[in-house]
Amino acid sequence: MLFHQRHDGMRGFLLCFLVLTSTVYQTSAQCVQDFCANGKNCASDSCRDCLFACNRSGGQQCEIRQLDNHSCGTWCSPNDCSFEKCSDCLFCTSPRTTNYCPLGSFDDITQSMFSGDLNSDFWYSWKHSGKPYTHFTSPIVVDINDDGLVDYFSSMHGGSQYEVNRMELALGRKSGDGKETLYLSSLRDRIILEDLNEGDGYSFLDAHSDVMVDLDNDGILDLFTASGGGSGRGVGVAESRDNFLFFGEKGNDENNVPIFRGGRKQALDSNVHMRMSRAKFTYLLDANQDGLLDIFIGTDRRVDNLLVPGVLLVNQGDRTWKEDKSMSEFTSTMMLTDADGDGLADEFMVMRDFCFPKREDPNNDAEFGPFSSDVKQFCSTRPVGSMAVFRYNKSIGGMQEISQTYTNILPTESSQPECCPHNLFTGDNDCSPVSMASGDFDGDRRADHVVLYSRKIVFYFSSERPTGALPVGNEYIGLTIQLPQSCARGLSVRVVDLNNSGQEDIVVMCWNSASFLVYTKGATKESWTLNNGCNTNGALGDIAFPAFEWTNTDIDEACSKRATDETLANWKKLGPICDRYDTDGLKTVPLNAGLTLADIDSDGFTDAIVTTEFGYEKYFLNKPSLSSKNNKFISFRLLGDGSEVNKYGIGVTLLLYTKTNSGTRKVQFREISSHQHGLDKHGNKDEKTTFGLGANEKPVKIFATWPNGRRQVVFLRRFGFSPTMEPIKVTYPPRGDAYFKLVNQQSSASGQKLCLSTGSGDQWRDVQIEECTSSTDMQQFKFDTAGRLRSRIHDDFCVTPRYTDSSILLIRCSKKQAKGRSWHLTQDNSFLRQAGSNMVLSVASAKSGEGAIIAQMNSSGISQKWSKEKKL
Repeated sequence: MLFHQRHDGMRGFLLCFLVLTSTVYQTSAQCVQDFCANGKNCASDSCRDCLFACNRSGGQQCEIRQLDNHSCGTWCSPNDCSFEKCSDCLFCTSPRTTNYCPLGSFDDITQSMFSGDLNSDFWYSWKHSGKPYTHFTSPIVVDINDDGLVDYFSSMHGGSQYEVNRMELALGRKSGDGKETLYLSSLRDRIILEDLNEGDGYSFLDAHSDVMVDLDNDGILDLFTASGGGSGRGVGVAESRDNFLFFGEKGNDENNVPIFRGGRKQALDSNVHMRMSRAKFTYLLDANQDGLLDIFIGTDRRVDNLLVPGVLLVNQGDRTWKEDKSMSEFTSTMMLTDADGDGLADEFMVMRDFCFPKREDPNNDAEFGPFSSDVKQFCSTRPVGSMAVFRYNKSIGGMQEISQTYTNILPTESSQPECCPHNLFTGDNDCSPVSMASGDFDGDRRADHVVLYSRKIVFYFSSERPTGALPVGNEYIGLTIQLPQSCARGLSVRVVDLNNSGQEDIVVMCWNSASFLVYTKGATKESWTLNNGCNTNGALGDIAFPAFEWTNTDIDEACSKRATDETLANWKKLGPICDRYDTDGLKTVPLNAGLTLADIDSDGFTDAIVTTEFGYEKYFLNKPSLSSKNNKFISFRLLGDGSEVNKYGIGVTLLLYTKTNSGTRKVQFREISSHQHGLDKHGNKDEKTTFGLGANEKPVKIFATWPNGRRQVVFLRRFGFSPTMEPIKVTYPPRGDAYFKLVNQQSSASGQKLCLSTGSGDQWRDVQIEECTSSTDMQQFKFDTAGRLRSRIHDDFCVTPRYTDSSILLIRCSKKQAKGRSWHLTQDNSFLRQAGSNMVLSVASAKSGEGAIIAQMNSSGISQKWSKEKKL
């Protein structure tokens, strides 16, 4: 096994100083000759009249910039100075390492994200995200208005809704000044808390988790926020611990943003309130495969004897949910996955957290007495650290545990795992996992699982157990890696292709500030290393401690105003920070809280949003290394029908087939275990699914296995890479009778609707535009499972561009020319685009023949825009 711990940061500084030389160079040219031309490390203070910007391969190449009479200040750290941008960095006597992670590094764009808003005062007011805040997790990213830009929501953990209009909703924008700078535009009036004035029970906010999806299948986004239960002790107003539910209403402005109306009373009416539970994060799934989104909430046990575990909430299709106690657990991490290796992601894996109340003595507690009989009975079958696997059983109409079951687990200390008494926190002493993820590490096109504990990572490889066997217990553990001492404790694990090379990496977020581990894979499934240039001090760029330390301005303001400012006066967690600062002048180091990995700027590379427990929310763009910046990618959005399968493709397994120019073939695997939210309480994810293609791979086809077992292939032979291409839609294939008409947005000379149609008589192969009629089968089409557009009247023929020109014909679907022509409606449901290219279906101009249909590059004219109407 290839495995190395991270290098100590001080060692990096010492190595940097070892390269200093006493030679004094009089000119830049002499500097270049000795250091750059001869391949020496350019980190030297001997060349004070020029500036060296080393590339990320370790200083083998240099770029010279004149200092323009600048005085020698301090060497620009990697947080500010990289190979492409170094014009204002001074080269001085105390150099720092400039070696970046060969996968890429991260640039801090937080200031522009908040300051670009016309309402920037909103972000920079206390208890909002431009200032230090007590974050529980990281925000969700969602394209609210279907413009292709990532939008933002955070419910803002802790406090009272009365204070400063707390929940944050914003659209992602670009500056439009040629620089295309990203920023957030706040929309404070779109969230209407209807029970805000019902008293303290409804105004208190302890938000822990958010999802913004279409929960009721009405085509409009809704919002659900899970609420924590404080410390797990009794409270005066029980309603203050209920969840929040907001149903979306169609917006009526140019932004096309819904209005979210509801609150805790709506959650109660819909039976998703889960009163007095200690909710940590929300999981969406379609447990019974009826196309509706069910809810399971990861919860922590309480301190008192109230028993409020997470329970499956089954969507009834009428804006209400019903409890199904066949799956009821306390859990810290869970996922929908293919646990038994049959190729279907229809098992729900739950990693059990502590179950018995968080008290040291089960028999004698001065405040709460002994554990109750209900608690002892429930927890006797759910030992901490065990894994439970559930699958929906149609014959019993509920979830069935298919993994090992337990009985008679007593509350005595001797009955618990070693060093795991009841009064510990989640993850302490590796008593239970804290996070997990899936990927294909052994190349068998089946899900492998990586499970994170506080001090170790455990792998389960599907190739090392027979089909039907579950990744439970120690029998099938394939690999264990101990985390390095530099990681205080593991919080969250993600499997992600950071540089779009086509091979996924493993990222671990640690608890200590700005601490992330990047593991890369070697030649075998057991070969994972930290010795990859990504784990030395500053290698990840701006994701480093200085970016998260409180500024002097903020800590001076907070501590000086806390006695008089109403917003700051009752902020209990601010007290210890200011006491330390006022007494010793020391700033408290903020600990990591949440990580959202998503492509914020739509360049295909995974960016990051990082939050801290009492500190800043930071935005970082992934800046590819010189060796990675030419890597390509392809992205997909999964669209279910909301009837046979859920609308977001949760539970889909994807296999992307690619090949290189030399003919080398490869298959990449993705399992869509969740949508928008993560698999633990420490963050969220992108809504789209991206595959890296490296510099030379070309996609051939994507193979999708839907949750109900239905299989679909979309051909991508015509794929032409564009860095601005929107994700390709993979739409659940309709049944054989699901024909529709494609109506063009322009009208005929007589004002009638125009529809796509096959020709008549001997010209039946010609695809053209004609006035719509209600009866003809010639104007009815359907998408098959490969995304091809088939004619109803000629079912074996598909709508296909000719090779010789751009005209459209019906060609037998089995022909090679037709097999590579998958179509999909674009994100705004207006263009009919050929999958993997910018070619769209268009009505030809008069020069090409009136009424003809052609394929042409995407443009904005109405002749390229279509709408789909179901057959009457």
